[in-house]
Amino acid sequence: MSLSEYNEMKSTEAKMSQTRSTYRAMQAVSPGKLELTEKPLLDPPPGHVRIRVEACGVCHTDAATVEGMFPIQEDSPEKIGEALAAFVRSLRSL
Repeated sequence: MSLSEYNEMKSTEAKMSQTRSTYRAMQAVSPGKLELTEKPLLDPPPGHVRIRVEACGVCHTDAATVEGMFPIQEDSPEKIGEALAAFVRSLRSL
């Protein structure tokens, strides 16, 4: 990545962080049913980071959850996808 590409990426990230107050998540709400949902974007607690996900993989456990092999709580749908390719967006020190 060239310096100009890096600077452009950082500028875009800064603009996005000023305007974006939610993030999207895919969740399993019942066997065989997926739902795209918007969640509030919160500041990370001390000692944690916020990431920007570029890509997300689905593993066999995710697939089994969607197929109904694992229970899904109606009041707490399961977020799927934990194999991430991401950038650190912000860091909150201790």
